Amino acid sequence: VIAELEAARDEGARLILASGTYGPVLRAFAERIGAEALGTELEYEGGRATGRFAGTMGTGEEKAARLATALDGATLEAAYGDSAADIPMLEMAGVAVAVHPDPEFERVARARGWRILGEPPAASWPGPT
Repeated sequence: VIAELEAARDEGARLILASGTYGPVLRAFAERIGAEALGTELEYEGGRATGRFAGTMGTGEEKAARLATALDGATLEAAYGDSAADIPMLEMAGVAVAVHPDPEFERVARARGWRILGEPPAASWPGPT
């Protein structure tokens, strides 16, 4: 996924990472790959995190709504998602990619003709070799 995002960026694409991940963590990662970040913001009081969200967690329909706002009418050319919660975002994209989907999400992706990147995660860790 990173290689594809970097290639798109190098071709001039605008990269927006939309995630339920905490905003500060997502921004640090986005900065490393030259992307914008739409994460879940944390609440702060007196310069310290309270442990609460400053609003709603950025997943599902909320993620799609935040992304639509950020796009401001522009077309979402491609989107990558790794869980069924990403379906609303993926439905917005010209090209939707399911990344290492679990079996249920994979069924949805296949039924909708979405690209699938990687194999579903192994049922269990095989242990040391």
